[in-house]
Amino acid sequence: MWGEMSASALLICMNVFGVPVEYGRGSALVQIKGIFDANYVEVDPDTGAYVMSAGPMLCVRASDLPEGKALKGDLVTVKETGYRVLEPKPDSEGGIKLILQRVAR
Repeated sequence: MWGEMSASALLICMNVFGVPVEYGRGSALVQIKGIFDANYVEVDPDTGAYVMSAGPMLCVRASDLPEGKALKGDLVTVKETGYRVLEPKPDSEGGIKLILQRVAR
């Protein structure tokens, strides 16, 4: 029951806050929605210290991705800007936080 509620909440968030995203791995290219933050900063909950510098981040649903997962090096286009996945951080509820790096096109 919790898994269904969580998946439903994630879908609602994507529909309300998500922007169109082009996600690519090799020759596979899919159109999905993701919640984008160009100025993401991660904070250590124990110390309150920043453990990453400000940078772009995208939240997506794993079920929207090729093979249901994100890989380091996958390519993402958000608002006509290209990014490479530096680190995918899956959660336990079907979402994946993608730490991104802007790439030249």
